[in-house]
Amino acid sequence: MRKLMIVLAVALLALPVALSAQTFTGSLSTPSGVYATPLWDQPNGGFKISWEITKQNDGSWCYDYTLSNASDDNLAKSPSHLILEISDNATSDDFWGFQWNGTNTSDWGINTYSGSDPSNPGMPGSLYGVKINSSGDSDIQTYSFCSTKAPTWGNFYSKDGKYNQEPVYAYNTDYLDPNPTAPAQNGLLMDATGAPINKILRPDTRSDIVPEPTSMLLFGCGMLGLGLIRRRRKSEK
Repeated sequence: MRKLMIVLAVALLALPVALSAQTFTGSLSTPSGVYATPLWDQPNGGFKISWEITKQNDGSWCYDYTLSNASDDNLAKSPSHLILEISDNATSDDFWGFQWNGTNTSDWGINTYSGSDPSNPGMPGSLYGVKINSSGDSDIQTYSFCSTKAPTWGNFYSKDGKYNQEPVYAYNTDYLDPNPTAPAQNGLLMDATGAPINKILRPDTRSDIVPEPTSMLLFGCGMLGLGLIRRRRKSEK
């Protein structure tokens, strides 16, 4: 019985670690991290994408992205949609809880997108991604959802209408470079020279939900406890 109590005590001490939230934050902005056309190309406070990605207790991940356009120009454009790269085997079943500016939305989809589509002018390369549409004008927009997929490094694209008859759009400057395989972290990755790698965190192929670590820990402790109790009863006979 003493051994059982020690095992259970260790398991309970480990629970807060298993249940603790894991969060990654970071951002990219013009002119170095994001390529943008007018009016999103302002050197001081133009287009910026920020992210906060949090692991939930069940192993899923919730993704929050904020697009801001701090240009002083009264003609500043508001994004009409955001496209985030996802891994090739991801499907709509891996995503839920979509919101735009804190309001639930069903206006999203998964597809392969490219610059040949008139709605994605200037996209430098095809992208298998999740597209979330906005439903109004706002200089600061938030896009949120949850997924079975853990975060890794990749690309984004966003656009609105036109300015002086030219399309307004933005994407990360390292869009055409290979995606890093390094683990997720706060801020940006750095290359061998110490320069930032201009990729964002986005959903990966890997799923963290099954098996769920905390449930497996409790199940294992329970089975171990039952085994020790049965062993003690046999020894007492």
